[in-house]
Amino acid sequence: MSTQQTKRIYLLTPGLFTPSRLRHLRRRACLFGMLSIFWLSCDAQASFNGFQVEPHAIPLDEILSGGPPRDGIPALMAPQFLSANEADFLALDDRVLGIQGLRQAKAYPIAILNWHEIVNDTLGGTPVVITFCPLCGTGMGFLRRVGDHVLTFGVSGLLYQSDVLMYDHQTESLWSQIAMRGNRTIFGPTLRTDLLRTHNVECVAQAPS
Repeated sequence: MSTQQTKRIYLLTPGLFTPSRLRHLRRRACLFGMLSIFWLSCDAQASFNGFQVEPHAIPLDEILSGGPPRDGIPALMAPQFLSANEADFLALDDRVLGIQGLRQAKAYPIAILNWHEIVNDTLGGTPVVITFCPLCGTGMGFLRRVGDHVLTFGVSGLLYQSDVLMYDHQTESLWSQIAMRGNRTIFGPTLRTDLLRTHNVECVAQAPS
């Protein structure tokens, strides 16, 4: 039997959200985007949400507040999944961000990522982080291992080039989702360190064949 035939597909669940509540999120995501544009006018330079910004690799006046405080948007630390056959809370045209390994694939509904932005997860035992910025619509996956250390990530509440800035809990360095070659530290102890990209794709949900 081929690898493709034996690969198991899992879908991130909405947790406390009911199926009808999740469908509601698609409409509310538009409101979130409009509020984010309003928040861009806020000046983050006074406090940077409590982060130490020395040393830094970009001009400080290019960092803006996204509105919420640090962790005001809660990253998922222990995501729960259903098999694709069990998932009944998505429409066939709902978008998902997919990631695949040798014998396992996972899908992260954009309707859930809109409200969490970061998912700390594993794929076949490999630590990964799934990131999504509702403001600019960028979804990317990265390996969470840097050298001998496995990092976990949260939402800083700050923006660079209108895109989410994540931070790691271990060093509180700030990472740009889109800077340089994918995801690079722009502030803090791990300055100019890169996370390796995973192979991911954005697509629409489909009923399993």
